[in-house]
Amino acid sequence: MELSVSTYYYQAMKKPDDTPIIFQIESILELIGPTGYIAMTAILRRTMTINKKTVYRIMTENGFLYEKRKKAYSKTTDSSHNLPKY
Repeated sequence: MELSVSTYYYQAMKKPDDTPIIFQIESILELIGPTGYIAMTAILRRTMTINKKTVYRIMTENGFLYEKRKKAYSKTTDSSHNLPKY
């Protein structure tokens, strides 16, 4: 069996613990209310080095993100008028 030395000695990196970040996000949400992940990243970067993708992942996994509002449907023309339609 041929196996490269690097594969034999490979050790997977452990994932970092996200619980302190989760507690910080929860406390910020209690103070300022619902906010997006980009604004949350800007707030968290004041105290730590963190990536917006990490904040997005943590917020989606824990249900902190809100669904985007859908635009209300509006008619473009009033069909009951007697004027020519364009």
